[in-house]
Amino acid sequence: MIREPAERRRLCVRIGAAATLLFLVGGGLAVMMAPAPPNAPPALFRLLNQSKYPASQLFLLMTLGPTILALGLADRARGRFAGWLTTVGRVPMFYYLLHIPLIHGTALLVWYLRDGSTHADWFATAPYVSVPPDQRWSLSLLYVVFVVVVAALYPLCRWYATVKAARPQPWMRYL
Repeated sequence: MIREPAERRRLCVRIGAAATLLFLVGGGLAVMMAPAPPNAPPALFRLLNQSKYPASQLFLLMTLGPTILALGLADRARGRFAGWLTTVGRVPMFYYLLHIPLIHGTALLVWYLRDGSTHADWFATAPYVSVPPDQRWSLSLLYVVFVVVVAALYPLCRWYATVKAARPQPWMRYL
C-alpha cells in the first residue's frame, strides 16, 4: 500500500483477481469432487458455504480476493460515496471498536421491539447459532439494521477523523 499509486493499483488488481480465480477453481473442484448428499443445496451455495470459524483457506480467498481487487479498482473513485468510505477508512479501529457494542445494542432493541423480549441468553456467546428458525431475522431486516448502524457511526467517524488530523498524537495512529 506504500507503493506508487499506479503500481499499487496494478498489484491489487492482480493479487485480488488471482485470489478470486484460485477460490473459484479450488472451490469448484472441491464441490465437483465431493459427492452431494441427498437434499444438498445447489452447487453454487455449496461453493459459497466455506468454513468461517476457523477460517479455511477457501474462505480467505473468497473474502480477501474480491476485497483486494476492489481496492485496486476503487483507488481512483471520487464523489460523495468515495468520500464517505475515505472518512471511515481513516479511522478503521475507531469504527471497529464502536460497531460491535452498537450492533449488539441494536440487536437487543430490535428483538425487544419485535418480540417484547431481548433474548439476552442468545447474546451470551458469539456467534450464537441456536436461534430457532422461526425467530431468525429476514434478510431485509438485517440490511436495515446494517444501514442504521453504519449511518449512526458515520458522524462519529467524521468527528474523530478531524480530531485525528488536527492533533496527531502517536497513539492515534492505531485508533
